[in-house]
Amino acid sequence: ADLEAQFAELDGYSAEARAGELLLGVDIPIEQHYGPMSEVAPGYKLRVLLTQVLFADPDILLLDEPT
Repeated sequence: ADLEAQFAELDGYSAEARAGELLLGVDIPIEQHYGPMSEVAPGYKLRVLLTQVLFADPDILLLDEPT
């Protein structure tokens, strides 16, 4: 029961929908939402990693331009 309470507190029931919204927000095609990372097009991998960070809902996010 404790695990279920933690899951609900972290909003785990809406996690899949939220992840989908974030992926669409960085223009990842819906066809690639459920595949393995190894099948994600190289140009989209960085976007997927950024989405992972955004999913964690950080208080602060520092980004730097790639060089």
